[in-house]
Amino acid sequence: MNKWAFLGVSLVGTIGSLFATKAIDDRQNPGLKYATWALFNGAMGLSLAPVYFMQPALIARAALMTSGVVGAISAVGMTARRE
Repeated sequence: MNKWAFLGVSLVGTIGSLFATKAIDDRQNPGLKYATWALFNGAMGLSLAPVYFMQPALIARAALMTSGVVGAISAVGMTARRE
């Protein structure tokens, strides 16, 4: 596939499904909200897939750093005083 076509399709798919997910009210139609959220996650995964095939160590390092940052934020939240 042409790299510019892939970039355009993944960009439109990701942003379009993001706006669709934000526009749907989860109290009125939760099934559709979850379906568009799953579509957004799939589009994001497909747009990141070529990066994994080119540099798998980059994705592993980013996942490790992300888990460290989220873990640190969670630890601060767990140990914070209530007032």
